[in-house]
Amino acid sequence: EISANKDWLCGVCMAYPDSDYVATAPPRGYKPFYISHLGRHGSRFATPESAYLRLEVQFRAADSLGLLTELGRSALPDVLLLCEEARGRSGELTRVGEQEHRHIAERMFRHYPEVFRGSGHVNVQTSARVRSIISGVFAAERLKELNPRLEVSRSSHPGNWKEIFVLDNIHEIATILNGDLRSEASKARLIPGDRLIESLFTDSPFIPEDKHWLFANDLYTVASDAKGAGHGDISLLDLFTREELFRIWEYYNATFFYMHIYSSRFGPKAQQDAVKV
Repeated sequence: EISANKDWLCGVCMAYPDSDYVATAPPRGYKPFYISHLGRHGSRFATPESAYLRLEVQFRAADSLGLLTELGRSALPDVLLLCEEARGRSGELTRVGEQEHRHIAERMFRHYPEVFRGSGHVNVQTSARVRSIISGVFAAERLKELNPRLEVSRSSHPGNWKEIFVLDNIHEIATILNGDLRSEASKARLIPGDRLIESLFTDSPFIPEDKHWLFANDLYTVASDAKGAGHGDISLLDLFTREELFRIWEYYNATFFYMHIYSSRFGPKAQQDAVKV
């Protein structure tokens, strides 16, 4: 099911689905009176910025040296557009991300109108990350548009971070994974790059063999973020085969499993973060 849906293969860069749904009716004799929404920020320019920078340098260099294949030349404008737009904005909320949270708020309002009637109170708390603050602002703004009588309080300060999203052990695990797991993945060719590079460049040694996986990872990062960056018409994911995309997805799925789930390797560290929340 995952490999059959290209959007799902984008992992954490997948833009939020904006489809409607039928809300589950409350049990007989009950009615909604309160909503607690815990959400993530909206779509952002991908991180790290180095992925954009490396990819832009490589494609520009190959173009100037005449080393791009026909497929590489056709991909060049899209690669440069995405990289140029993201310059200096890595991790920043996109216009798509703004709309996502407006739409989430609107769906809540529409499906549970009794919660938002009159001069009810809405409390928006976010971490101090700018993309999170702006996501909360747009959600609150949409609710106020739908009912100007709502009282909205907002709180965004470093202290919220510990209450909303505890990361002590996750950071420790991520540091370990960024070292040995990526090394293991590249050696085992879990992030495949050989075929991809041969399809884009006429001189495969242009990118050293031990960096093929990194090139594939950078291109995947930029390609999977295109829709969230407002370019749903750009499909750099088509440069990959479905098998290649699925293998990269598997690698990142394993990484997030280690960071957030109890595992034999790290024990209950991730769960301990959840208990703190």
